[in-house]
Amino acid sequence: MKRLNRDFTICFLDFRKAFDSLNREVMFNIRPLYGIPQPIIAAIKELYTDSKATVITADGETAFFDIEAAPFLFIIVLDYVLRLSLDTINHKGLQLHPRRSRRQPAIHITDLDFDDDIALTVDLVSNAESLLHSLEHGASAVGPRNESKTEVISSVQNCFFLSSSGSTINQVTDFKYFGPIHETLR
Repeated sequence: MKRLNRDFTICFLDFRKAFDSLNREVMFNIRPLYGIPQPIIAAIKELYTDSKATVITADGETAFFDIEAAPFLFIIVLDYVLRLSLDTINHKGLQLHPRRSRRQPAIHITDLDFDDDIALTVDLVSNAESLLHSLEHGASAVGPRNESKTEVISSVQNCFFLSSSGSTINQVTDFKYFGPIHETLR
């Protein structure tokens, strides 16, 4: 495997109560932008309006509780936030391959996502903070707020990162993301 001598920064975001914090009205306003027909939107809205559930086990039945989470809807909203945030930034993330010609443009990767876990990737440290701020700003418009557990791994040592709220983001040398430990390549 060829090793690239290149700077990189990965910012792991952790939104506080991501599924529960979405503004539901905003969620339903975003749906038409994805080409979802209005009758489907109305049906989904009906499903999530005043929804309640109970859990039945061998020990009995729980009291009814409100259903707050909407994971599928959250994923669409998060995709929308990422698209808006990344479109406002003039850099494209971590470059995997340089531009070779007009027909073979440069290939970049800006984010890796699974549910509410986001890893922002950039090659210039100066771009990491602006990308993070753009995403935090876009997410705050629909509900989720960045959590203090957000951390940064960077090949550049002793970087200083701030969230858009002004809190310091820890730079770490390893990070557990979905089980495996990721360490800074040296």
